[in-house]
Amino acid sequence: MIQLRQQVKDASPTFYLTLISIISSLAFGYLLSGLKLDLLFGNAWKLLYWLQITATLQAIIIMWHEFAMSTVTFKWVINYIDSLIPFLFGIALFAIVTSINPTEPQIRFYSFAGFSLVGSIAYKNQFLKSRKEHDNKQVIKILGNYHSFAIQFSLVCTILFLVFGIISPIVDSKINSIFLSISNILCIGYVILVHRCWSKAFSSSTDV
Repeated sequence: MIQLRQQVKDASPTFYLTLISIISSLAFGYLLSGLKLDLLFGNAWKLLYWLQITATLQAIIIMWHEFAMSTVTFKWVINYIDSLIPFLFGIALFAIVTSINPTEPQIRFYSFAGFSLVGSIAYKNQFLKSRKEHDNKQVIKILGNYHSFAIQFSLVCTILFLVFGIISPIVDSKINSIFLSISNILCIGYVILVHRCWSKAFSSSTDV
């Protein structure tokens, strides 16, 4: 039984990386296939469209990067929830890409809210399971508040995107551009803060 448990833990990084890479590639390909070049570079150029594309691209990259970093760092025994979460991310990304529309950003904000909510669930699931395994104790100690920060940040983004979605139909395009700019800034800020957490772990002299 112990040997089987260890085999599952050792196989989980490969399982997750393969699955999330497929989902990320499909989302990225779907994004590229639907690009409207006239709204990016032509006479019909729209700031809202640019902001939507950059936010979507960041969401895809953040999802893949966080899965890649966490699955090679933490080990735990996977179950049905671990199999479900990547597909929930895939559904959220599909909704985000499908909802790209410079004239109706409301659905897009709701899609991002769903993406952030799935993110908070994924972090909570990862934290609860990884802290039970002795292999993860040192790296969890080094990372400090990484999990709690990620969970709280994701929940705050979920609420914020829901508010943006509710307000979006009753404001003009300039306000929606501000909302989308904030969305991009949140993504960039999140990447910077999480990067510092991981850099701290890698620069530590503790053998993990």
